[in-house]
Amino acid sequence: MRNITKLVAGAGLAAGSLLTLTVGATAAQASEAPVTKAAGMTVAGGTYQGCPYGAVCIYPQDKGWNNGQPSNVYWAYGAHKLYNQVGNHFVFNNQSGGAGVWLCKGSGGTDCPSYLGAYVYTNYNLTPINSVNLTR
Repeated sequence: MRNITKLVAGAGLAAGSLLTLTVGATAAQASEAPVTKAAGMTVAGGTYQGCPYGAVCIYPQDKGWNNGQPSNVYWAYGAHKLYNQVGNHFVFNNQSGGAGVWLCKGSGGTDCPSYLGAYVYTNYNLTPINSVNLTR
């Protein structure tokens, strides 16, 4: 199972709260996921941890948020090759609405086992990942 954390507003939560969901968890496990306030996050739609609104950001290996300094920032829809990204990295989708990002094994945005919706981040092992594919 993998934890995915989503920045949320509404649903009875304060703007900028974090909702952590465990992929592969039962409904009971998911409902018990911790909810915490993200430091410095006031509303969805702004820069968060150095990731500009509308972008997808990858942070350096094993550095968490790296003091708000992402190593990779992607703005354009479509597939983008990854180079020298191994081990665990925070990946944050700071796009809006229905815009998502696929983490793909193929270098051209194919064979994509993981998807992150808008305002979602995860700590992900990028060793088998060779591209990210930003979608609407």
